[in-house]
Amino acid sequence: MINFMQIKYPMKNLFLLITLFITTATFAQEQEPVFAIVDKMPAFPGGDEMMVEYFQANIQYPKGVTLEGRNTCYITMVVEKDGSLSGIKVIRSAPGGPAFDAEALRVVAAMPKWLPGSHKGELRRVQYNLPIKFVNNNPK
Repeated sequence: MINFMQIKYPMKNLFLLITLFITTATFAQEQEPVFAIVDKMPAFPGGDEMMVEYFQANIQYPKGVTLEGRNTCYITMVVEKDGSLSGIKVIRSAPGGPAFDAEALRVVAAMPKWLPGSHKGELRRVQYNLPIKFVNNNPK
């Protein structure tokens, strides 16, 4: 005679496993690949000159932190097909400390939508690395 109480739990586990597999497969199909190099790379609206102006207008140097020479923070991000930015993170910290990294992340996250990249005539998600330089304009 079969005890249905013993069968109940393996069936429940099988159901969870199948649900997890279907969810993972669906997510994997919806997520498009991120390209590193494309025919037309993403661009800040107005070009590099406008991006420099954007940083000059929006970066606030951390208070109480001494800046000596140059501090460069390297940010990576994904420029999506609609020009929005995602996956913004620091890949190389500024020597001046984490306050500079936090400010770089803040300013990049507030950027307007970019012109998206394309490859073979189709819009693509593109990984983009961006150096942000903090420069001491008032040396002692």
